[in-house]
Amino acid sequence: MTKGNPRFMNLTANQVRDIYLNRSGLTLRQMARKYGVTERIINAARLEQHRRRHPGSRGRVPAVVA
Repeated sequence: MTKGNPRFMNLTANQVRDIYLNRSGLTLRQMARKYGVTERIINAARLEQHRRRHPGSRGRVPAVVA
């Protein structure tokens, strides 16, 4: 089992990946309820993943990155 990331209230790497990809098309509020964290944590996780995958891109993070 993967260790939780303390920066994202102990979400695991798999959870952060699922939040970023958002293949189920959930809203930020729905994801926050599903994983038991705040919407701010969801936004931070998505932003960090997006900047890791696309280092030159500083625009908006798309709602579904699939």
